[in-house]
Amino acid sequence: MTIKALPELLVLQVSYVEQLLALLTAEKSALESRDVTALEKLSQDKQQKITQIAELDVKINQHPDVAELLSTYLSQKQQIETELTQCQELNDVNGKLIELNLRNSKRLTDTIVRSRSRNNITYDKLGRTRGSSSSLGLTFKS
Repeated sequence: MTIKALPELLVLQVSYVEQLLALLTAEKSALESRDVTALEKLSQDKQQKITQIAELDVKINQHPDVAELLSTYLSQKQQIETELTQCQELNDVNGKLIELNLRNSKRLTDTIVRSRSRNNITYDKLGRTRGSSSSLGLTFKS
C-alpha cells in the first residue's frame, strides 16, 4: 500500500470536514421542519462521514511527515480544527433542537391523552400519563 503525501491527506480531510458541516446544516433544517425521512438519511450519512474523518485522522497522525503539521502545514491544520469546532457547535445546536422536539412531542401526547380521558388519567411508575381507551365515556344501549 502506498503512503499518500501529507498535503493530499489534508486536502481530503478538509473536504470531509466541509461535507460534515453541510450535513449538519441540512440536519438542522430537517429538524426545524420535522422531516423525519430526511433525518434518517442524514443521520446515516453523518455517521459515515464522522467515521471517515476519524480514520483519516489516524492515517494523518501515523504519517512519517506528521511533524510538519506544526510548521509547513499549520494553516491547513488550523482550518480543519476551525471547521471541526463549527461542526461541534452546530451539532450541539442540533442536539438542543432534538431535545426541544422531544419535549414538544411529549407535551402533545400528554395533552391528547388528557383530552381523550378527562377523568381517567393515571400515571405509570415513570410519571408518564396513561388514559383509558374510552373516548367519551358514553355508552349507547338500544
